[in-house]
Amino acid sequence: MNRPKTYTIAAILQLLFSAYGVVASIPFLAQGATVFNQTAAGPPYIVIVIGTLAGAMGVISAYGVWRNQKWGIILTLILSVINGLSALPGILLAPTVGVKLLAAMGVVLAIIISALLLWPKPNLAPASDQRQ
Repeated sequence: MNRPKTYTIAAILQLLFSAYGVVASIPFLAQGATVFNQTAAGPPYIVIVIGTLAGAMGVISAYGVWRNQKWGIILTLILSVINGLSALPGILLAPTVGVKLLAAMGVVLAIIISALLLWPKPNLAPASDQRQ
């Protein structure tokens, strides 16, 4: 398989970021909507569910990028934009410094993944077909 190194790095980052999102949301999903909305001061339960689904889609998109599939690259770009934009308000509005740092890290990671996927591919054409 002839995959650019930038795609390999982007796929690994997307997989780690998405898998972390899914695993971190499991305790919140286990609480259920009623308990979570009554006791938590965080986002509504539906946001947790959507984030978990986006994380699962991110794992799938990372596989597509790893296999150098066009659908995986497009899906990863879409998810990176959504993740970056959804984390952006947390930089200013998060309640604690730790959450603000996590939000900033999410924005930076989304930018890095997008940049890696949009980086120009090296031209690997052979130079032996030159005529004099």
